[in-house]
Amino acid sequence: MVAGSFLAAVPAHATTAEAYVQSDVTEQYGVSCTSAATCNTITTGTEVFPFGRTGSTTSALGIYYKIVDNGGAVNGVDFSTPATGEVIIPAGQSTENLSVPLLDSGLFDTYVYFTVEITGTTTPITLENTTATGGFYGGNIPSDCSFTWGGGLSLALGCTARPPTQVWNIEALCGFPLHGMFGGTAGTEVTGDGTSTVTCTSTIETASLDVDS
Repeated sequence: MVAGSFLAAVPAHATTAEAYVQSDVTEQYGVSCTSAATCNTITTGTEVFPFGRTGSTTSALGIYYKIVDNGGAVNGVDFSTPATGEVIIPAGQSTENLSVPLLDSGLFDTYVYFTVEITGTTTPITLENTTATGGFYGGNIPSDCSFTWGGGLSLALGCTARPPTQVWNIEALCGFPLHGMFGGTAGTEVTGDGTSTVTCTSTIETASLDVDS
């Protein structure tokens, strides 16, 4: 030891605290089908980006980000959020979500996306996974299609003016909302006009039209 100083040994398996952001995929449009009365009410989705950190949570950490339109989704048309911002992870927490509401653009889009990029932090920390994708599928329900509620576990989507060669089906989200567990289930495929049906083993929360070709 050098006089007047102290050299601390570095642990052999020391880890570095990191900050990151995670991607999300959702539906731009959905239909609340928890009852017959709400079964044909169009609802827009929300992208949820988890921002997180490893290591100490003693102090709050601010993570700066920017939104980049680079995958067909346009801010102000398909979704709405400030182009730049800050997510603050409070003291005592390891994660905090950024919610980006999707908009009803009135279009039937294919898969599109935008990205969220970390641009800095309020205190120094190693950055990992600095870019996340906010991807979503279109699927505004056309006026020729309507849902028929089957009592909570089954659902039908009937369409009367689909293109003759278009292949489509109903897509349902089945889940136990109190437990936060969900699973997507595809209904029977239909070409052109007809009815696609789907059955879940638990309550159907939302449903949408899924076009295959």
